[in-house]
This record gives sequence, structure tokens and C-alpha cells, in this order.
Amino acid sequence: MQPMTKNQIIRALLYDVCFATGYAFLISSVMGWFVPPAFLSFLLILLSASLFVLHTRVDEQNQKKEMAMLFVIGAHVILLFAGLIKITWQSESMPVQDMILLIVICLAMIVFYGIFAYFRAKSNYKKVRGNQKHSAKWRISQREREQMELDEKNVFFSLGFEYEKEGEI
Repeated sequence: MQPMTKNQIIRALLYDVCFATGYAFLISSVMGWFVPPAFLSFLLILLSASLFVLHTRVDEQNQKKEMAMLFVIGAHVILLFAGLIKITWQSESMPVQDMILLIVICLAMIVFYGIFAYFRAKSNYKKVRGNQKHSAKWRISQREREQMELDEKNVFFSLGFEYEKEGEI
């Protein structure tokens, strides 16, 4: 295994910070201990999203890490809305903590569904894209071309030139 570069260490450290703060704040919000301010959640969303973009551009093969990063971004989005609800909720019939709990549960279901839909769309795109790639791979070797020329029924084209067996058609 190759040693990690300085850039990878920094990205891993930032990801760990985003992961720890996201889930610690989420648990503290559900328990009613502490709801982070919306601005802090917004900054953590930006940091997590930028790490996700770097991950998908550089280390695209690790699907488990990609899913975990999407859950971290989703946790911070939930915390953003929980922070906004804490500031703006003024109803006397339903306490703020109950509304935060309701928002967290509803948004968690939406985040789970969104991540599921993302990976389904990604796998379907790769299947369709994979079918399109085959058309560019229709290159034949010299040996295959000679075999095709020996067969009287085969006619093939190469870069605008028509090749066919001389004789009866």
C-alpha cells in the first residue's frame, strides 16, 4: 500500500472533522442538548461538499467512502434546517425541541432516499454509458481482417474504403 501524501492526509483529517461534528451535533440536537447555529452548519456543508467533489474527481472508485460522505453532507443539511427552526419557531402549541425532532426525522428520511436515488441513477448511467462505449471499440486486428477476407460472405468497411473478397458476389 502506498503511503499517503500530504494532500490526502489533510483531506482525511478534514473529512474526520466533518464526520465527527456532523454526527455529534445531530445526536445532541435529537437529545435536546445543543443545536448548532445555522451559519456553522452552512460552513460545514460547504466544507463537506468540497471534500466530496475532490473525492469524486480523484478517488472515484471507493463507493463506500462516497456514500459516507453523502451521509455527512446530509447530516449537515439536517442540522442547517434544525438551526433555522430553532431560531424561527414561535408556536406555543408545539415546543421547539419537538419541532426540531420532527424536522430531523423527516429530513433524515429524505436524505436516505436521496442518497439511494443518487446511487441508482449513477449505476443506471454507467450501464447506459457502458453500452455506448462498445461502439468505439470496433477495431479489428490484421489477423481478424485476413480471416474476414477469406470468408466470401463478409463485407466490411474501414475508414471509408470498402473491402470485399474479389470474385463472385
